[in-house]
Amino acid sequence: MTNEIRIGIFNSIKLYILATQNEEIQIETVRVLSNLSRHSALCDEFVDDKTFLEALTVVLDNTLRDLVYYSVGIIINVTLHPKSRMNILESTTDIVPKLIDVLKDSNIEDIDMSKVVSKALHNLTQAKQEYKAHINEYWSNDSINKLEEVLENLGDELDQIMVSSIFFKTSISNLNTYTDFCLHRTSHQRVS
Repeated sequence: MTNEIRIGIFNSIKLYILATQNEEIQIETVRVLSNLSRHSALCDEFVDDKTFLEALTVVLDNTLRDLVYYSVGIIINVTLHPKSRMNILESTTDIVPKLIDVLKDSNIEDIDMSKVVSKALHNLTQAKQEYKAHINEYWSNDSINKLEEVLENLGDELDQIMVSSIFFKTSISNLNTYTDFCLHRTSHQRVS
């Protein structure tokens, strides 16, 4: 498939993200766009289209998990390329706070979503040396503080899981020891 065909597909379906109330069409549109965003030549098309970036940002507030998930995939793919990364940051000031909100909402309950959002945020922090001076302009103190809070909460939840796991393993071990003791005692009582 040539880039011209890919660009044509992008231009013909991009607005279906918000133009329809049909959830299946929205999700399939984002899946196709996510696949197209894997082609570096198309990334410039994605980030140069302000209407598309606005729609993509709006979708991050959606309650449809798959719609948000594949939209974050588009952001990951686009932000793999330094020029596109800077263009997406310059084109929409809402992208970082919206991604942080998605991370907060998904948290430990949806670890796959948390991983892709974390990858997108990670990509948005990476910049070539000539862009490093400007990257801080797109990460407000509010966004940084909110991200720290979300990550601390995630860390706390993971700590609780670890403690519960250790308690469970200890309980199972104690139960096994008690069971062995009872079986051993029962076998001695029969012999007597």
